[in-house]
Amino acid sequence: MEVLSKIWKFFTDEPNYEIRNRAFDENVRVMRTLTFVFTIVEVIALAIFVVHGNGLYLKQYSVISASIGLSINLLYFIFSKFTEKKT
Repeated sequence: MEVLSKIWKFFTDEPNYEIRNRAFDENVRVMRTLTFVFTIVEVIALAIFVVHGNGLYLKQYSVISASIGLSINLLYFIFSKFTEKKT
């Protein structure tokens, strides 16, 4: 019975807010770095696809997919800034 109470306490106990906030800050920092790196990669890929295409797909398809990736990265970066200001 004690094992069940330990399991219950593990899942229902209040979180340590200091640890949670540090983990949140670290996750935001890591995601911001990854977003920056992927944005650079997407810009380079977009430039290559506009000039040369990639040989496997149509040139327009490559440009569209690289543009979508760039847009997603930029949106994440913008949303992470708003989230940081509200917390």
